[in-house]
Amino acid sequence: MSWTRLDDLWTDSAVLADLDYEARWHYLALIQFCSRTDAYDGIVRAADARRCSDVPDPARVLAALAAVGLIEHTPDGRVKVPSIADHIPPPHIRKNAEQTKIRMSRLRAHKAGDHSKCLPGNCPEVPVTGSVTAEVTRNTGTGQDRTGLLTEAPTSERSLASVPDPEPAVSTADTSLPAEGSICPHCHWPVYPGCESEHTDGCPKYINRGEPPAA
Repeated sequence: MSWTRLDDLWTDSAVLADLDYEARWHYLALIQFCSRTDAYDGIVRAADARRCSDVPDPARVLAALAAVGLIEHTPDGRVKVPSIADHIPPPHIRKNAEQTKIRMSRLRAHKAGDHSKCLPGNCPEVPVTGSVTAEVTRNTGTGQDRTGLLTEAPTSERSLASVPDPEPAVSTADTSLPAEGSICPHCHWPVYPGCESEHTDGCPKYINRGEPPAA
């Protein structure tokens, strides 16, 4: 289907009024031919300009149209409709028509079982091709294969790699302090309750204080 635009007063045009019926009909057929064949510049072959309608003498009507400026003959022998922009669909209509053709072609293929034209977001049957990779911008240490792509490891490798190595347990107990109630190995004084921290290496608070009390 093609669109051909005509002004509401097109049939009342003074230029057309001076032409006979055959010339007017042939001119309308020529406009429609340009629209139907996407000749949006209004230029067609001379043979097509003659055959676009069923008038008995197309050469005569083309000469009549050229005489009033409705058509022009190009230097290479073709025929041009100067005012074709007034009759062809506007650009946004042509764009929508082209998109409609693509959608209908995709729909027909989908119904026939061919999903190669389907969009991934609209059809679950879209074939998946190629491997899934993601670009990396730095070395994260998570699988860069030196090609600028981040590749996934097999599931078994990922599960093992995700488990951190166990770290040895660290005791928080201070083994440098003598136990409560014992004899300090450094100053040989008894370790009284709450005074364990005073008996560090060297026992500076008790050195040279004389003999320790009898146990």
